[in-house]
Amino acid sequence: MKFPTYKPKYRYLKRYKEIIQVFAKYGFTFLAEKLNVDGIVGKISGASNKDILKMSVNERIKNVLEELGVTFIKLGQILSTRIDIIDIDLAEELSKLQDNVKCFSFDEAREIFEKEIGLSLSEVFYSFNEVPIASASIGQVYEGILRSGEKVIIKIQKPNIEEVIKTDIEILKGIAKLLDDNFKDIGIKLSEIADEFSTQLLRELDYTFEGRNCEKFREIYISNKDIYIPSVNWEFTSDKVLMLEQINGI
Repeated sequence: MKFPTYKPKYRYLKRYKEIIQVFAKYGFTFLAEKLNVDGIVGKISGASNKDILKMSVNERIKNVLEELGVTFIKLGQILSTRIDIIDIDLAEELSKLQDNVKCFSFDEAREIFEKEIGLSLSEVFYSFNEVPIASASIGQVYEGILRSGEKVIIKIQKPNIEEVIKTDIEILKGIAKLLDDNFKDIGIKLSEIADEFSTQLLRELDYTFEGRNCEKFREIYISNKDIYIPSVNWEFTSDKVLMLEQINGI
């Protein structure tokens, strides 16, 4: 039987090669070979590292996603909650996925903030802590005090992360279609999962969407004394910058 193939767009070729090589590294040679259209990465060889060979299939799947970075880690984290479509043992393994993130510099954060908001940090803040208080796959979180005296939390999106994620999503959709075409009897439409994942992750890239959700929750629980939702400072919020009222909690 001749299997269908997925041909990547030229602008995705470098990343596509990386993905194939990681699949092969962890022993998923069948998939790597099907993705290796026209031999773009040369000859595919299976896993040879002794530590990898000792891993279970589930462990190797988790490591593939972890090594491929933010988009694939997010996919694994979402799948770990979907025991309706994946095996519970795989779900437990994927639940171990962590965002192994290298912090980006304060200079980059300042540049993004000033480009998005159109004002310098000194024009907006009385003080701004240059050391992030939290860092995740898509953004970093800082604390500052506005010129008005209000204490705020500022989330700034990682440089170029949107381009990385959109590239990976396009490749993932192609891989999902390839698997759907090759394995029609598995009972899962991977293309539909890829589309749903794409919608969810692209929303995360738009901080105004997160801000609107925050406001909705604030309105819902405004009369509940046991729940407090921080307010959004829309004057200093954009697609890539989110500013919230700072609150103290446990």
